[in-house]
Amino acid sequence: MDIPLNQFEKHIDENILHRGYQYFNQGKIAEHEEIDEGIHEFVIEGTEDYCVHLEIEHDCLTDFNCDCPYDSGPVCKHVVAALYYLQQLNLENPAVQEDQKKSSKKKGKKKMPKDQIDEILEKLPHDELKNFIRKQSTINNKISQLFISSYVYLIVPDSKELYIKQIKAIFKSASDRHGYIDYKNAHFVGHAVYELVESAGKQVASGNYTTAINIACAVLEEMTKALNFADDSDGDIGSCIDPSVEILFRIASGQASDEIKLMLFDYCINAFKKNLFDGWDWHYAMLELAVLLAMTNDQMKIIGSILDKLLKKGLYEWDFQTVQNIQLALIKKSDGEEKAIEFIEENSLNPEFRKILIEKAISEKNYDKAINLAESGIKNDEQSKPGLANNWLEYLLKVHQLTGNVDEIIKYARMLFIDSNREKSQFYSILKKYIPAEKWKDYIAQIIKDYTKEGKWTYNSFVYNIYIWEEDWKSLFELVKRNPSLYNIELYEKYLINDYQPEIVEIYRSGIMDYVYKNLGRSHYKTACKYIKKVIIMGNIEKASEIVRKLKELYPQRRALIEELNKIKI
Repeated sequence: MDIPLNQFEKHIDENILHRGYQYFNQGKIAEHEEIDEGIHEFVIEGTEDYCVHLEIEHDCLTDFNCDCPYDSGPVCKHVVAALYYLQQLNLENPAVQEDQKKSSKKKGKKKMPKDQIDEILEKLPHDELKNFIRKQSTINNKISQLFISSYVYLIVPDSKELYIKQIKAIFKSASDRHGYIDYKNAHFVGHAVYELVESAGKQVASGNYTTAINIACAVLEEMTKALNFADDSDGDIGSCIDPSVEILFRIASGQASDEIKLMLFDYCINAFKKNLFDGWDWHYAMLELAVLLAMTNDQMKIIGSILDKLLKKGLYEWDFQTVQNIQLALIKKSDGEEKAIEFIEENSLNPEFRKILIEKAISEKNYDKAINLAESGIKNDEQSKPGLANNWLEYLLKVHQLTGNVDEIIKYARMLFIDSNREKSQFYSILKKYIPAEKWKDYIAQIIKDYTKEGKWTYNSFVYNIYIWEEDWKSLFELVKRNPSLYNIELYEKYLINDYQPEIVEIYRSGIMDYVYKNLGRSHYKTACKYIKKVIIMGNIEKASEIVRKLKELYPQRRALIEELNKIKI
């Protein structure tokens, strides 16, 4: 899950937040380096120095790691300290940054652990390295299992069973006495097995297809099983599966020999028949692969027989449509495009098939057929699948744009603008293009009026966005003022700050006071203090001082609040 950098406190345990903030506040950030765009590494001082790795994209934390031994939760105090450091940098408060520089003063630039390791390996004699590995393998079972699983291929003939043994060895080193792999160890397992997946990718590039298939199939089978005895909350186990399937598809569609493709075809058919992956998306991927690999009529008959039996079973809708999609691919390969189109026409209730037919009709300028298909799709899906019905509405809009039917363009653009979950700006632009300029103001006002009748507009960005697109800052300000949550103010502040700075500051003041009144706990107090700092950044130090003073007067018994307020430098 991506975590916004300016809201990370909401996602982390309060005690860890407090300890991490102490580290940050005490200047424990000994080293910070942005080694690539959005990729940060820190050295955090403590009883020992630890390395923190953070990956930031679009102001969100997308990945992190710390080499400390903490295992009581996903985030340690060292990661939190690093996050506070980055958060303060993003606030662009020169005074805070200067204080951080002073508190983080170093005698010399420290090397990151990976750099130290590289330097040691360059200088360490070969025999000493071997002795070190032998010694550590005898006293640390996890190191022993990982080393064996990584390099056993050097002494054992290549086979799927070999890689299964390697993966099981990794599981064994990471599981408890009941065979369960907890959250932290799932991360270790995912990374260790992913190295095998990457190795398989390299084998494909080198033309060693048998080895690549053995690795990918072993990973698929064992990691699918692991989903039943591991805490995969972060997706470390599952993240090895899709790349393994992709490797098999690369081989199937590449230049492998007929012998290799036959071996992979047999594996896919047997895996499907044995239900090795039943209940998972890659169960049907085995049949998709088999279609891609099929070279003879006999192979196609095997797949066709399996598909026919499946379609007679009474599958769930998604499974039924997936099997139909595979059947279409088989018909294209065995009987050609004409038969495939016949199959699509006979099964147009399948949304993928309906889409193909509509796009074919549009490309042939058979607009009446495209309209009929879209309208029947809406009738079929508007109650049970409104999102899918909107797809058909978009096709109607497209057809009428191509034919120049202005009334219908306005009709469907308006429907999609108000009722769909699509990106609204595209439909706003279409409406503004086709509504006469002299009627536009009244037209958009009527849309807002109709929309607000439903009573959901207060919490929906729809009306806010209309005012932004219209550059109607007065109406936007009035709307924000009527719904003055801190989230709302922060979201729309940038549009209003030039014209309404005193008013925005006052709304912040009111929102902060209300937020503290309604919420208890240090994490909430930190959030309130973050908004007080925003008031300071906006240049209104007096108002920030007033908020701090008032909060201290109102809640002298909230010790954690007082502590957080005292950290604000005014």
